[in-house]
Amino acid sequence: MGWADPGWNWGSPFGTAHDLAMGVRQKLHSSSVRKQWIEELVNGQVDIEEVKLALGLRIQHAARQGMDGDGAGWKLMTDMAACKYEGLDGPSQLQADLEQLAERLPATRLTEGSDSFGISAARALVGMGFIEGGC
Repeated sequence: MGWADPGWNWGSPFGTAHDLAMGVRQKLHSSSVRKQWIEELVNGQVDIEEVKLALGLRIQHAARQGMDGDGAGWKLMTDMAACKYEGLDGPSQLQADLEQLAERLPATRLTEGSDSFGISAARALVGMGFIEGGC
């Protein structure tokens, strides 16, 4: 189940995206849990679909707070909704766009990790206030 599925309906109170987003919000309910999740992310232990949900949710908040890199986060989220990051090339395209987003955000210090996609996603999430503000 992912962004390209017909019942996904990102941004709607109905659909698979809404149901899964509720689970991600519950899972990442505190700053200590989110900090641990970021460590798992940089080590390649978080599913990419869960990462995309967390990104979409955080970007919605960050955009309203003016913390999404002058609209770069919002653009990334709309690209996710348009299924730009689905398919074989999706993860590499997402990583490239996450790097561009992270360059527009406050610098973040991360512990070393083993997963380059996870590091890119973590830099973007942390730069948008994910650990403090959640998703």
